[in-house]
Order: sequence, then C-alpha cells, then structure tokens
Amino acid sequence: MSTILLASFVAGSLALAVFTAVGYPALLRARARGRRSPIDATLASADAARAAGMHVKLPRVTAVVATRDVPSTILERVRDLRAGEYPQDRLEVVVAVDASGPYPASTYATVLGTEARVVVGDAPGGKSAALNAGVRAASGDILLFVDSAQRFAPSVIRDLVTAVHAPGVGAVTGVIAPAADDPLLDRYWQYELRLRRDQAAVHSIICVSGAVYVMRRALWRAMPSRLICDDLFATTQVILQGWRVVICERAIATDPREFTREQHFRRKVRTLTGLVQLCAWTPEILLPWRNAIWIDFVVHKLTRVLLPYLGLIAVICSAWLTLRVANAALLWPAGVAAAVLAAGVAALRPRITRDVAWAIKLSTAPVIALLNAVRGRWEVWQPSAPLPTYATDRSS
Repeated sequence: MSTILLASFVAGSLALAVFTAVGYPALLRARARGRRSPIDATLASADAARAAGMHVKLPRVTAVVATRDVPSTILERVRDLRAGEYPQDRLEVVVAVDASGPYPASTYATVLGTEARVVVGDAPGGKSAALNAGVRAASGDILLFVDSAQRFAPSVIRDLVTAVHAPGVGAVTGVIAPAADDPLLDRYWQYELRLRRDQAAVHSIICVSGAVYVMRRALWRAMPSRLICDDLFATTQVILQGWRVVICERAIATDPREFTREQHFRRKVRTLTGLVQLCAWTPEILLPWRNAIWIDFVVHKLTRVLLPYLGLIAVICSAWLTLRVANAALLWPAGVAAAVLAAGVAALRPRITRDVAWAIKLSTAPVIALLNAVRGRWEVWQPSAPLPTYATDRSS
C-alpha cells in the first residue's frame, strides 16, 4: 500500500506541474478559440474614423507617476508623455512623491515647473500610498499609470484610452518590450504574453503591467498601506466590480534597462510575496462566485506558488520508491553514471549548467515568498541601485 501511495504522490505532483505549464495554456487556447478581445472592434472603429478625417473628442486623462526617483529622471519621463500624440489640453500629469523618498516634493516642483503637478504621497510612504495621493489630485475621467524608466510609443496613450471605452472594459494594459538581456527570460515573457492574449479573449488578464495601463476613474479603489503589488491589486479590484481587464498589444512601452538574473530573482520573490499578501488581505478573490477569472487566477498564479513544494515531494517520494523497489546493487552504478554525466555536461556546456542552476534558484522564489508571508515580512522592496545624492541632482 505504501508503494502505491508513494507512486500516487509522484504521479499527482508531476501531473499538476505538467498541467500548469502545458495543459492550462492548451485549455486556455481552446477556450479562447473563436473569441476576440472586446477592444478590437473599438480600436478598428477609431482607426477608421481617423482615416476618414473625422474629429473624435477625447476624454481628459490624468497620468499618475508615483516615484522616489531622481527629479531630473521624472522630468524626462513627463516630457516623453507630453511628446506623444495625445492632445496636451486633454492630458494632465500628476507626480506623486513617495513620502519616504530621499527627495522633497519641493525639489520635484522646482525641476518640473509647469510640466506636471506635484503632490506628496500619504504617510508612511511607499508606492501604494503615493498612488492614493496622486489619484485624489487627478481631475481626469481616465487614469493612466506610468513608472519612471519606460518610454512610450507616440500613440500609446491614445490607443489605451480608446480601448478602455470598449463595452464592459474597465482597465487596459499595454506591453513592455523588455531589453534583450536574457534569451531564457525573453522566451518566458513570450509565453506569458500568449497567455495574456488568450485570457483577454475569454474574460480578463490576471494582472496589468504597472508601468503602462489605464483605468476608468470611477473604478479606482484606495490601496492599503504597505501593499506590495499595486498592479495586481488594481486589476483584481476592477474585476471584482464586474468589469473586464484586457491587454492592448499595440500600446508598446520600451524599457532601456537591463537587469541581472539576481535582480530578476529578487523581483520574482517580491511579486510572489505580494501575491500571497493580496490573498490574505483580499480573500474574496479566492471565492469562485466573486472572482470571474477564478480558474485562471488559481492555475496561473496560485499553483505556481505550490510547484516547488510539489516538486520536492515528487523527488522525495521518487527516491524512497526507488530504494524500495530497485536492486540496491544497481543503484550505486546508476548514481555514479549520473554524476559523471552531470560533470561532463558542466565541463562541456557551461551555459547549460548555468541555465539549469538559474532555473533551480528561480524555483525557490515561491518558497521564500511563502516564508515572507508567514512571517508577515511585507517590506521586501529594495532599490536595485543606490540613488544619487541630493547635491548631484540639484546641479542638473
């Protein structure tokens, strides 16, 4: 009986892992077949109207930039926003300064001048507190959320604002084109993009890209202090109110930064910790009768937190099962052969070895995230590089 039980554990763990990685995308593709995102027709109609020379009245938009970055960097970001095709008299920019940041709001006001309105984020600080203050100061019917480092294609704001007026749509995210700094991560991003495309056709994506998305102002809900994943919180709040959240793939933002694998790992730990935090703080997203994308949320997000544990169970059970049923005289030669093979691959194909080691390390991110959640350790954000001094910025 114990042998059957061990085999069942191994088979169940492997089956769930395969379903998460392969089965779910295939099932999602089948669900999305024959469906289109609701924004497709709206964008096509707007394109036809512009081609015919028709005047289209655009709503007032407020771009909210929550920041603790160097003021001169924010000036460049604001100028990039204003360099786009969206009419300047319909675009307001609010810079919400993190109350715990290194630069006072007065410095931002001096550097930005009339380019943007500057407000101080709520105490005790953090991005969510700054976003709350920025939205309160906003006057637009549509809220546009952006970060400091990215740059928009000229039509991004117009396309996002047009798309969010599609029937039933409450928020729309754009696409961040990542720097080609890691082929393995780039392939993973393409996999994620395909999932988002199919999710939007069925109902909604799981999470917007926090650096490029719009939302109907009426759907905004204040964010709790110490919130880690503001973009995930915003997405779930829109969906819980009965609206859809979709992706507009032609609204492209570029990010010139290149991140190391260690930075990617820290970001993965932070976002997964934020996922567990959101489930603890907003438990209604775990209820299938409240969350319209419950199946996708559970499989696409929550199951990934469990995969390392399932993998560990599978390895332990497999080892124990092998010891029970295999001939001990054959195990030692097999183990030596496996070790020699691994050493050969490491010597001849060091890149493969590094990729495998990176994948193993990345798989520990959910474990660390869950430990953070159990300990209530929500302060997991760390700047990727030291900020310049105040004196350096004043001279810019």
